[in-house]
Amino acid sequence: MLLEFSINFELRNETTVIRKIIHPKQSVTMKKTLIVLYICGIIPLLSAQNKPIVWSDGKLSWDDFTESTTTNQAGTFRYFLEYKTQKDHFNDTIVNHFVANCRFDKVNSTVHPDYKTDQLLRYNQIIFDLTEIYRRDLQHKLDILTLPGESEEIFENITKALNNEIKRFKEDSQDGTNLNKIVLWEQICENRLERHPIERLPAFSVSRFGYGLNAGIGTSILTGSLSNFFTPSFNMAYGFEISWDNSSLYLSATLGGNRQYAAYHRDTRVWPANGDVSYAIGDLAYGYTVFEKGKWKMTPMAGLCISEMSFENQFLRLSDINFSVGLNTEYVIAKRIQLIPSVISEAREYSQTAIRTRLYLTNANFYPDLKGISVNLSVGLTLNGHFLEVFN
Repeated sequence: MLLEFSINFELRNETTVIRKIIHPKQSVTMKKTLIVLYICGIIPLLSAQNKPIVWSDGKLSWDDFTESTTTNQAGTFRYFLEYKTQKDHFNDTIVNHFVANCRFDKVNSTVHPDYKTDQLLRYNQIIFDLTEIYRRDLQHKLDILTLPGESEEIFENITKALNNEIKRFKEDSQDGTNLNKIVLWEQICENRLERHPIERLPAFSVSRFGYGLNAGIGTSILTGSLSNFFTPSFNMAYGFEISWDNSSLYLSATLGGNRQYAAYHRDTRVWPANGDVSYAIGDLAYGYTVFEKGKWKMTPMAGLCISEMSFENQFLRLSDINFSVGLNTEYVIAKRIQLIPSVISEAREYSQTAIRTRLYLTNANFYPDLKGISVNLSVGLTLNGHFLEVFN
């Protein structure tokens, strides 16, 4: 949302039009060369000159205005108050938030050379200061709003209040002709700006409760008598988790496939070699983070698991309930702060994306002669989140 303001100052004498005379007698080659050089040099220059000035760039000067003698006005002061959604980098964190801006349009703001007085410049600066004061108020209200749809109403109320105060200042200072009132308003603006300093981000706290999901690939290597019959498996792993401070509860699943390279006899049944076998592990584990520094995090865990094997075309399924122990090691690759509440909720979120390596052992005891330890390793991505509370 963008709101543009323009204030004109009337002249008290006639304007003078200055005309520049150009002599066109040049060679064609020289003209082309000069035009190319001119364009190459002027484009970056114009880009820098046309860049809007924000309040934090410092006090205005007459160099920021474009001289003009084409109208019966002392000048035109054009400025903008706007807000938008924006992604910014703060150290290693990406922040998505509303950003309010107060900008001065130096290209379309003009001044007549005969009216470059210090008093008129101070008058314009006060208007710019008032706009910055209301920009900070707008920023604060956008930071604490509960639903994104409220932003339009907030913006309209702020701009209405700003226009009313600028109107009072113009009347009080008699359109900049009363120097004593200008000095008074300068002090008023300075005090208000000091009471409400610029804040790039609002103050917030991260909730102790967390949540997450993960997915990856890995392998399971079987030991004991299991290794006499089955190859290592290739797995797909995924899971969910909730946490409170350093404690985490993991619900995970591992789905894989391997081959049976030796026949297995059980009672009167025979499971022939070279068959495909589906291997699955589901586990519920508790973890406690013992190390977290910088981007690294290590969490030992232990819990219960269900191991299951099913044999192709044999209509047979083996399962066992047992214990599991393991270690999660994470390396954070991205951090995000979402300060704009969602459409259906006022919740804000702090989240991390990390590469997670999970090494855990499960005990699979299908039969006395078909048992062993399953060594499971997976590597994947995990996305963890925490709710944010923004302070008013």
